[in-house]
Amino acid sequence: MARKSSTVSLERDNASHKRDSQADPFKEAFGSRLRETLERLGLPDSYFAKLARIPTSTFSRYKAGQAIPKADDIFPLSDVLGVAPRWLMFGDTGTSSSVADVRDAEWVSIPRYRLMNLTDTGKGDPIETVPYRKDWLNRRLGTSSGLWITELPSDYDALGLEEGDAIICADIDAAGPAEKWICIFRGTAGPFVARYSNRGVAGELDSPDAIFVTAADLQGGDVFAIARVRARMLAKL
Repeated sequence: MARKSSTVSLERDNASHKRDSQADPFKEAFGSRLRETLERLGLPDSYFAKLARIPTSTFSRYKAGQAIPKADDIFPLSDVLGVAPRWLMFGDTGTSSSVADVRDAEWVSIPRYRLMNLTDTGKGDPIETVPYRKDWLNRRLGTSSGLWITELPSDYDALGLEEGDAIICADIDAAGPAEKWICIFRGTAGPFVARYSNRGVAGELDSPDAIFVTAADLQGGDVFAIARVRARMLAKL
């Protein structure tokens, strides 16, 4: 009796995956650690792919053990999963890492400002200062200076951000925002978050109806760039 085509196809896919895994055990080991972490966290793959800004097709290849992330993906991915990048890549549980032991770490104080006080000319007085590990900021953001905290003025679905999320921001200099930056802008109706894009073209993770701010909008005088959004804190203010 002939077997169903779906059964044959599944067996072919399994055999192909087995050959790929045997050909590159490093990729399969990475995929295994990623699958283990995702199962423990219990949230959809798409949630983490969106937070890490990794296309879902690429994320699926990582999970299947068919590809290894480059530096541009491994650090955002490890951050959103809450695991060390060295462990995710190599399974290394040792202490050799770019992040120092908490007892030896340097700390910086980041000021927090009220969203309602932000304008294109200033931020008002800080409400408080929040201590942050200097090595964490340098590793994730490339800097530990010129940063401050406020709350997100509106949802931003492309990154899974919600109104009220605590965010780490940086001032925008006189040259203005750069292409693809996520920024806080102030318009006639108040502050809002949007991507800056002169081309007005949606990115791979943006929804088709995503809102953009362009140079023409800023030159019109009704919209002002307030700050660049650099990172989300794991809490609401």
